[in-house]
Amino acid sequence: MLADKLVSLVNTERYVRHRDIWDLRWLAQRGASVEPELLRRKIADYRVARYSERARETAARLPEIVEGRAFIEEMRRFLPAQARTLDRAGFGAFLAREVGETLTAAVDAIAPAAGEEQEFTL
Repeated sequence: MLADKLVSLVNTERYVRHRDIWDLRWLAQRGASVEPELLRRKIADYRVARYSERARETAARLPEIVEGRAFIEEMRRFLPAQARTLDRAGFGAFLAREVGETLTAAVDAIAPAAGEEQEFTL
């Protein structure tokens, strides 16, 4: 499920999948980790071009997204009032940082290992 969320969040161009941001952190808190081969297969299955570049761009935009009105309103629809950590001071920064680190871990996990053949050698 983590691989699906990592691909879905990065691959959506017309709108932000706010729930994927929340779910990525929720899954990580429950011990999910990036499985490089599964993530590579998902990227190929969904024909995602420039995944690493797009993941970095998404990570850079996370602070703006999670502090935005659209994210907060969308998440309020899903979360019961007593579980609304998004109303607590500092939560947006925490969520952006943690999900950003998960995206970075995904990019690092699928990067070719040192010494592996590159498509182009310069």
